[in-house]
Amino acid sequence: MANATAPRNEMIKSDVIVPESDLQTMLALDRTSQACSKQLVEAGANEAVKALIVARSVKQFKSLLSDAVMSDIMELQNSPLGFRTDKAKDGGYSMSIVRDCVVQAFMRGLRVTGNEINIIAGNLYVTKEGFERLLSELAGLVNLKIQVGVPQTSEGGALVPARAEWTLGGVKDSMTWEKEATADYRIPIRVNSSMGIDAILGKAKSKVLRTIYARVTGSKLLAEPDADDAIEGEATEVTTDGKLFKE
Repeated sequence: MANATAPRNEMIKSDVIVPESDLQTMLALDRTSQACSKQLVEAGANEAVKALIVARSVKQFKSLLSDAVMSDIMELQNSPLGFRTDKAKDGGYSMSIVRDCVVQAFMRGLRVTGNEINIIAGNLYVTKEGFERLLSELAGLVNLKIQVGVPQTSEGGALVPARAEWTLGGVKDSMTWEKEATADYRIPIRVNSSMGIDAILGKAKSKVLRTIYARVTGSKLLAEPDADDAIEGEATEVTTDGKLFKE
């Protein structure tokens, strides 16, 4: 009986999708990603500390992201299981461009699976899914509730009301995007002919998520007009210094 089962056991042991050495590399990438994103948030407005964190992280990430590792990550480009780009019809971006974007993603604690990032015009953009997970895993953030109202549409655009509330470190906070007597704070959304209500609401929620992320982490968000229109969905650019940018 032992002899009959031995070949089967050996086959199971040898049928390994990812070798142990590659697993250790990916674990090292994950540890570095978590440490970097945590330290960038903790650094707050201290730009000197952020610069040091970024410099050392880039060096470490690039040493771990060898061509062999990147060849596997390239398989995730324009895949429903990975990340999207605006060059799907042209075969995607080169390994060097994808590597730079992956480094930036890992620095922010983002993943290259689950459509958490897009690559548009050779730059990294954070999607709604990316912000959702970053907030869901942010230490001390609980009871996040977001309400997105019915959009008011007009030619080429829409205005969407929204409310959000959460608790961070035991302290309750909230934000509103609504029309008031003296000003209109509803979320402006660019609308094209192929977009339905669900797409408009998705874009509005994305803007809410990124604004909350900026508020609770202290990240500086600047304008990047209509970046999300390059690919269906919502995306926010990340620059090489690790800062997040919004529309």
